[in-house]
Amino acid sequence: MRTELIQLTQYTTNDNPIELDDYLNNSYAVYRAKNNNNDTFIYYRPDEIPSPEPRCDYILTRNDALNFTSRFIELKGGDIQRKGRCCRTEWDHAFHQLACTYNEFEPYINSQTEAIMFVMCTSIEKKRVAAKFTKYKWYKALQQYTNSVIVILYKNDFDETLTAD
Repeated sequence: MRTELIQLTQYTTNDNPIELDDYLNNSYAVYRAKNNNNDTFIYYRPDEIPSPEPRCDYILTRNDALNFTSRFIELKGGDIQRKGRCCRTEWDHAFHQLACTYNEFEPYINSQTEAIMFVMCTSIEKKRVAAKFTKYKWYKALQQYTNSVIVILYKNDFDETLTAD
């Protein structure tokens, strides 16, 4: 990712594990990734600047990201109904946020060498979830992007692929 062109506050971490949360917005979902080599990663908070389009909570990429995966991360609680809003449920809105953020930052991605991962983290346990979200409009939209993978991380799950990039 062409991080030098991104006009957002840049944060770095080499923590193990990496933990990104959204506690300020009362979401108990947390992105967790093992970083056994204590590699340095850059992350951004796209939703810290107001926008007419919804944005995801984080973009996470490596400091030297030429041949790695950039992760667009949204943190949501349960998949509850949303009344009178752009999406019918919280999770469909999460996928909407991921798609809009990707569309905005896509010019900074080297599509020849960089893969994209859309990560939706939830604070609920996997055993409580039915796979109905795969039928959501915005989930289907994310499936259309090339070189991308959609991952759902449930309560206490870790992104095991981070150090494999």
